[in-house]
Amino acid sequence: MRSNLEWFKRQFFGAKSEKSIRVLENDPQISLFEEEAEGKAALVPHQDQEEQVVKSHKRQKRTKPTIEELKKVLEVEEVVIPLGEEQKNCPKCGSAMQPVGREFVRSELVREQPRVYIKDIYRETYVCKNESHEEQVFTKAPVAPSVIAHSLASASTVAYVMDQKYRFAKTFYRMEQEWRDLGVDISRQTMSNWIVLAANDWLQPILERMKPVLLARAIVHADETTFPLLPEKGSSRHRTKTCYVWVYTTGSYEQEIRMAIYEYQPGRSGEYARNFLAGYHGALQTDGYAGYDKLPVRLHALCMAHARRKFVYALPEEERMHPERSKKTAGEAVRWMDKLFRIDEKFKDLSPEERVQGRLQHEKPVLEALKSWLEEKRKVLPGKTKLDEAVNYMLNHWDGLTAYLQDGNCSLTNNICERAVRPFTTGRKNWLFSGSEDGARASAAAYSMSETCRLNGVSFYKYLCLVFSEVPGLDFHCKPELLDRYLPWSGYVKDKCK
Repeated sequence: MRSNLEWFKRQFFGAKSEKSIRVLENDPQISLFEEEAEGKAALVPHQDQEEQVVKSHKRQKRTKPTIEELKKVLEVEEVVIPLGEEQKNCPKCGSAMQPVGREFVRSELVREQPRVYIKDIYRETYVCKNESHEEQVFTKAPVAPSVIAHSLASASTVAYVMDQKYRFAKTFYRMEQEWRDLGVDISRQTMSNWIVLAANDWLQPILERMKPVLLARAIVHADETTFPLLPEKGSSRHRTKTCYVWVYTTGSYEQEIRMAIYEYQPGRSGEYARNFLAGYHGALQTDGYAGYDKLPVRLHALCMAHARRKFVYALPEEERMHPERSKKTAGEAVRWMDKLFRIDEKFKDLSPEERVQGRLQHEKPVLEALKSWLEEKRKVLPGKTKLDEAVNYMLNHWDGLTAYLQDGNCSLTNNICERAVRPFTTGRKNWLFSGSEDGARASAAAYSMSETCRLNGVSFYKYLCLVFSEVPGLDFHCKPELLDRYLPWSGYVKDKCK
């Protein structure tokens, strides 16, 4: 019970980083591997090691932006403080003084209250004066449709609300107060309706163009997380219902096309992943959830970080901040896996084929020795402990944890997808629940575009302004290929939304 309470407190209040505090070239784990290969298990703790001189490396120094750099990208306004009339006379003789120039005092970064105004849109209308026509002929300037029909909202207004909610996890209540400070009364329900309509009409069609591109990649990462859904009006339920958002991303080594697609589903059945990935036969990387096991993919790889995490949680609370320093068995297991991560880091810039060769040569022997070590430990461990659970998890999922050796597109972890889940979980802590299934689907679409923009170095707000301004005027229902221009990794979007 105490260990469960400590685990819960750490999950809720503790640091989430799992990085080891020290990474040494001559790590004691190397000697452990060499001795394990000979059937001798030994480990020298970090505390007993003598100081070693490690190879230095260069790192780009982080500096704050200089005033000159800021002046290149920001508007510069010069303010000259005038001299009062009574001060323009010489304090000694009283004669009028002549100007000789000005003295620089300082530079200041100024942020003023956002500007909100009403834009009345007119269009020119022409008429033909030729009396030969039976009826008068009029011509009017074409006007693009509004982002939301019969609404006061502009593209920039809807983009701002969506950007604040899904990129900065700001609640409608806080935005409502901000609008009031600007003299505009916009209710939470109105902003919610804006997001649902805009996401369904303009973002969802783009997502439908993104999905086939994702399923054409060599690898897809997947993960899922919960969120509460309010009962619908007239429903017999009085409590929120636990639903799920499923997240699918491109691989961590992907360079050209990077994306994350969120999908709302009412449950956690593996059928939801099967339906989304229908027709996909590449590599799939996930955590150890059994719902992914029966998917007809070419290769199913698991996450080494999940296995490592279980050993970290098997340590006493006071040792979890620096698990690689622990002298306990769980600490040894952490050092084994840290060694794998350090080796694999060297192959990140190689091609998939070269990465496979490097892993088979340098990582496979470490994995084989680690498996032998785990099997020996399992024979002597008492049952029903967190350490026993960690060892069994790793051995029972060994094929999936080592599947990355077969495909250079696979990573050691599913961290890229877990990072994509994090913005959703951050927002969930603020908005607490979704008010309807339509709202849940709209949120999934908005998070998809927000995270995909981030992965491709595109401003989410500028992207939304572009989409909401131009896409409503496109006949994409008849010509879906028109939307390819608005995929977040396209050259057009990157030029417009940097």
